[in-house]
Amino acid sequence: MKKRSVAGLAAAAAAVALTALAAPVSGEGPQAGPDLSDYVMTFSADFDKEPPPPNATFLTYYTSWGGLRTLAANGERQIYVDRGYEVDGRPVDVDPFSIEDGVLSITAEPSDDIVEQLTGHAYTSGLITTEGSFAQQFGYFEMRARFPAGRGLWPAFWLVADTQREHLEIDVVEVLGHQPRRTYHSASANRRPGGVHDYAMGVDTSAGMHVYGAEWSPEEIVYYVDGRETLRARNFHDVPMYLIANLAVGGEWPGDPDRSTRFPAVMQIDYIRAYQKRDRLLARGD
Repeated sequence: MKKRSVAGLAAAAAAVALTALAAPVSGEGPQAGPDLSDYVMTFSADFDKEPPPPNATFLTYYTSWGGLRTLAANGERQIYVDRGYEVDGRPVDVDPFSIEDGVLSITAEPSDDIVEQLTGHAYTSGLITTEGSFAQQFGYFEMRARFPAGRGLWPAFWLVADTQREHLEIDVVEVLGHQPRRTYHSASANRRPGGVHDYAMGVDTSAGMHVYGAEWSPEEIVYYVDGRETLRARNFHDVPMYLIANLAVGGEWPGDPDRSTRFPAVMQIDYIRAYQKRDRLLARGD
């Protein structure tokens, strides 16, 4: 979810040639998925209850990097809100989260005049994160979700380093709403050489639930969509990371919504899970 300028995309594309070990970017091939026989589940959010309040196990708003509720450097147009969010003591009174039949919905929609005046943002949306409650170094991370289609919509599932010293990020999946059949996968670090940013063609991310995963080891990161390997890259991340899932609106990379974009736009999440190698848990004494 970092800023994607035209120059940045060109640099990322060049980095792919240096760091990707193999990068199948079509929808063809077997759908075996990673071998999880040596893994233990370490985190699971199945959304069988009402959304938790802020500071619960799965936070409902973005708190990193100075308490930001949007990433202005990306040119994003939304503000991430929750049921209790207030501006100068005035409630925004917008709740983007709902749960039905074990599925979490995150809804993005245009702000009404009062909310836009309060927040200064043209859209409201939601973000969930395990920052402060769960982080893990290496393992397999997976989300089953359905993304909305439409220009200017930017859903994502990503990992962020549990450190303020530098920015380390693994984007398990990002989708631009006007390209629902492209799943973008990337890894980046602002103070380290290398980086990868590529996409796979295949599933329609807006047509039903699909499973997006990344297996992160000391040597490499392998990305999957519905069990099919879509990208393999050299790893250069070595600290624990927490999880984020969000629905952004607008920005320099996806562009702003236009007349064809339908609101409310809904990102649906069936589950989010994390697994760790059994030998790593035993070595740590867990």
